[in-house]
Amino acid sequence: MLVAARLGASRLAPWVSTSSQRYLSSGSTSGSTDRSHEKPEMFQLKHVQARLEHTVPLMFRERLDYTFYRKDVIVDNQIINVQRQGIYQIMGHLSTFSVLGQVFFPHIEMSVLSILPILDDGTVRLRWRIHYLSFFRALNLLNFKYDYRIKNLKWYDGYSVFHVDGNGLVSKFTIQRTMPDDSYQREKTTAQKIAEKIGVLPGAATNFVKAERPRGPKEEN
Repeated sequence: MLVAARLGASRLAPWVSTSSQRYLSSGSTSGSTDRSHEKPEMFQLKHVQARLEHTVPLMFRERLDYTFYRKDVIVDNQIINVQRQGIYQIMGHLSTFSVLGQVFFPHIEMSVLSILPILDDGTVRLRWRIHYLSFFRALNLLNFKYDYRIKNLKWYDGYSVFHVDGNGLVSKFTIQRTMPDDSYQREKTTAQKIAEKIGVLPGAATNFVKAERPRGPKEEN
């Protein structure tokens, strides 16, 4: 079976990506050896990365690619606090959001902001963005012009972590909201944290208390 997989990969070479060629030639899809409890190799992570780069923009356009997921894959949707397990459950879960998005928004699309394979923990980390136009904003006649509409789309940012097993298949992935970075929120140093614990410095909550303006002589009377 391993030989057959390698022969099949060589025949498909002109039509598949470089990551897919290496993934097929490795024999990971042959099922001869179960490495589901092992960590993936970098080329397997890059294969998932390539598949995500191709399939994420198709979220609201056509059927997604589920060939690189395990049959017992788990999704943890932290945006709506829902978990699903099983490839068919995942397909139904994502299809529901795809249909609802197309029903409630006259213009909606999804794009990849960044995608990074991490070998240390065997994950592929994806930052994505949904661009959309509501029906209320669509009433503006200027939005009938494509260039104007694209420049004025609203967006929703999210973050997903795909856990990949030793067979090169996604075993679990998360869906969560990316919180915006506030200018006033800065990472505290270790000295500041220790000082707050022993009471030398006030806690961060006191930073939001307005300072009282000193009263003049007339105001005191």
